Amino acid sequence: MKNDALEIEKRFESNGWVEVRSDVLGETVVWHEDDYPAELLPQELIPYSDSELELMFGADRPALKPETIQRLHHAKKLGMTVQQVYIEGQGR
Repeated sequence: MKNDALEIEKRFESNGWVEVRSDVLGETVVWHEDDYPAELLPQELIPYSDSELELMFGADRPALKPETIQRLHHAKKLGMTVQQVYIEGQGR
């Protein structure tokens, strides 16, 4: 598993984006650099910018419940972006 994470990180740094399979979502998404041109990403996959994933999963963030991740993903499918993650009872 650690080798998989290192390979993903290596491909991300080399290409500016990488496809990542999410067990929680049951599908593959695209993790991309913030300034990577959207038109160059695989259009059939939901894109997540580096900043969005930092807001969701950054080291200083509490762990999100799978249901919360799925709700955020549904919003992404509707074309929304993650700009803030608020966890009730835990502040920002």
